[in-house]
Formats: sequence, C-alpha cells, structure tokens
Amino acid sequence: MTDMAWKTWDAPSGRGVGGGDGLMWHWQSGRCALCDDRDELVLDHCHVEHLTRGFLCRSCNVREGKTPNIEPFVSWRLGENPATAYGWRERMWGATETVEAWYESQRTKPLDVIKRHGAEAAGRIG
Repeated sequence: MTDMAWKTWDAPSGRGVGGGDGLMWHWQSGRCALCDDRDELVLDHCHVEHLTRGFLCRSCNVREGKTPNIEPFVSWRLGENPATAYGWRERMWGATETVEAWYESQRTKPLDVIKRHGAEAAGRIG
C-alpha cells in the first residue's frame, strides 16, 4: 500500500449536509478508505479527540493501530483522511471523555504510554 485509496475516488456530493458518518458511509460504498478492499468495514476514530476519520477494513484498522510509524498510517492519523478533508466532524458514538480529561488522566501514566498518543494529539488542542 503506497497511497490512500480514497484520494482516487470522486469527491462526495452533499458535503456538509446531514450527519458526516452517514455521508461518509454512503460515499465509501463499502470500500476501505486505505486499500479499497470491499471487506467488513469498521469506523476508525481518533482515541484522543474521539473524532471519526473514515471506514477501514479490519486488516487496515488493525495495522493502523499496531504500526504507528509507518505510512500511510502516520498521515492518516495526522489528518489526511476523508473526514478531515471533507469537513465531516463527527464524534465516535458513546464518546464522552473530553480532550482535557484525557490529558489529565495521562498525568499519572508512564511516559511511554503518553508518547504513544502524543503524535496523534500534537497541535490539536488550543
């Protein structure tokens, strides 16, 4: 995988109308945003801000979480994803923790745990 499949698709119609996740689901038409595979999809989201990023196949979703320093996953987490590109700012269902609460919870954790999430949150607060 060298690039992101979603960048080769036609831009969605109806931008900014209705719920972002619903528009994204319809626009992706059962395709993984990274590899274009038509496997079972899951809604990927930022574990810091709880904002959705796009639908991924299970394989890409697992690799995205387990290979944090490999492209295209780095760019995906830093905002190069359909939700950010098309202004679909939706919080993951059931997400109640604020960014500030998450950071407060990190104060007592070891530095290596905090570093794992640091790149994803860098520059998004304030």
